[in-house]
Formats: sequence, C-alpha cells, structure tokens
Amino acid sequence: MSVYIFNNPNEKPNDKTLKEAVGEYFAFYNELIKLTNQFKSEWHYYKSGGWILKIFQSKKALCYFIPLDNCCKVNLTIRQNEKDEILLNGDMKFIHKILEDSKKFPEGYAIYFDINDSETSSDCKKFISEIIKFRLK
Repeated sequence: MSVYIFNNPNEKPNDKTLKEAVGEYFAFYNELIKLTNQFKSEWHYYKSGGWILKIFQSKKALCYFIPLDNCCKVNLTIRQNEKDEILLNGDMKFIHKILEDSKKFPEGYAIYFDINDSETSSDCKKFISEIIKFRLK
C-alpha cells in the first residue's frame, strides 16, 4: 500500500528528503524534471495528500508528482483531442486500454501512473513526452 509521506505542512520536500523518501525512484523524479523543463513546477500542500509537485504551464497542470514511501505516482488529465490522437498512435498501445477506460471529468480524462517498476516509469515518461508535444504546439 502506498503511503503519503510528506504530511507536515511546514516541511516542504527538498532533494535530500525526497531521495530518502522515494528511494530508487528519485532517478525517475529527476528524469521527469528534465523532461518537463519547459514547464514551471511548484510544491503545493494538500490536506488529503501532503506535499505534491504540480508541473504546469499558464496555471494549467501538465501533471502532478506525488512522492510516496519507496515509490511515487504521477497523475494527469488529458484533453479529448489528446486522447483521440494517442488512441490512433500505434507506438502508444501500452496506454490504449487505460485511455479507453479512463473517467471523464470536466477538465478531461484522468490518467494515473503508479511508479513502482522500470516499465511503468518508462511508460509514464513516454506518455508525458507525447502530451508535451500537444501542449507546446
């Protein structure tokens, strides 16, 4: 079970505490930061989930990085046109079933990645790279 670890509103994560908390997935965090370097990022505190990193452009979120005990999550919402295009992309078949089953919200379709192995971290980076192409057009 995933455990939210940064629950103290007065102690924002830094590289040292984040590395200790997420363990081997700190490398994924660094890769995500490099991948999204054209976007802004800010740590926000939420009562329900502790400190979460929002990666965004013009106040619109690209994704959220959620540090957990020895793993992490990445959550994002994609738009209808992004979903439609990715479902046509044969290189993105790994995400097709998830997209087809995703729940629609007013903001778009919610996608969740539990980063707890190398395959999921690779899939997440590939998916976010694809979404970045849409967002930077």
